[in-house]
Amino acid sequence: MVQRGAVVVGAGPGVGRELALILAREGYDVAVVGRRPEVVEAVAADVRAAGGTAEALLADAGDPASMAAVLRDRDARVPTEVLVYNPVMRSELTLTRIGIDDLRASLDINVVSAVAAVQAVLPSLVAAQGTLLVTGGGSALNPRAPFGVLSVGKAAQRAAVHALADELAPLGVTVRTITIAGLMDPKGPLDPRLVAEAFWALRDSDDVELVYRG
Repeated sequence: MVQRGAVVVGAGPGVGRELALILAREGYDVAVVGRRPEVVEAVAADVRAAGGTAEALLADAGDPASMAAVLRDRDARVPTEVLVYNPVMRSELTLTRIGIDDLRASLDINVVSAVAAVQAVLPSLVAAQGTLLVTGGGSALNPRAPFGVLSVGKAAQRAAVHALADELAPLGVTVRTITIAGLMDPKGPLDPRLVAEAFWALRDSDDVELVYRG
């Protein structure tokens, strides 16, 4: 039986976890990837408890080379049909107060590792006519001083996703991004489960981007 591989990078307790559960429900063999072992192990355990197949892998989105190496190793064992990129770096420092190294780290996490992840599994994505899903943020559309670092990272990520969509569409790879315009709230319209379901449904849309307000 051919394994249908899915990788969720940044599989924390919110949208990442919900997407991992959706992918398992759809019959994918899921790898959940993150830098904190207790988090990815918990998400993988939730997937297994729901009847799915999952493994937890450690990789830091702040280290693009390491991220690419982990995904290449996984892809060699279970070819990737769906890649979800969900990490984020938040900072309460404005652009005039943040250290330059930390600003570079934000770009590594939001953009460089995303591109490195795509490059690592691209042959499999093309062979499977697969899907790339990238979680964006409303700060890319409405940058404000208190969210300056996040705004820069998410705006650069958004540009990269649209460029990737243009590049990969002729190869049969579906690229989509959901721009979450607000704060996640498990008891409100921005419930991570609802966001994840809308994101998964976006695959069947002609639109590259969905601005999600609930």
